[in-house]
Amino acid sequence: MSDGMGIVLRTRGKAGGRVMVGRFMSKESKLIGKITTAEAAEIINVSPQYVRIAMQQGKLPIGSCVKMSSIWTYNISPKMLAEYSGKDIRNMREELEGIRARKAAKKKARDV
Repeated sequence: MSDGMGIVLRTRGKAGGRVMVGRFMSKESKLIGKITTAEAAEIINVSPQYVRIAMQQGKLPIGSCVKMSSIWTYNISPKMLAEYSGKDIRNMREELEGIRARKAAKKKARDV
């Protein structure tokens, strides 16, 4: 059984909670790594707060988020973000590398 994000091998619990095993990711998605809400915001030209709130409300289809106790956790899918932004995943990877390089340069300059 599949839900597009991976394969469900078994269910457990009274509510039928599903256990996700072996998520399928393209080579490009693996190279991109974890995307932060700030990075996603820069790619779609909105604020990080917009990304967080829109994901919480289910109005921004770029991944999923879960509230654990009082803290929200975000999982942004490279493929879904590329589709939403209208960008090719390879071009988006290059854009993310640029965003990350600028962030690292700012941090390095601040630490000096």
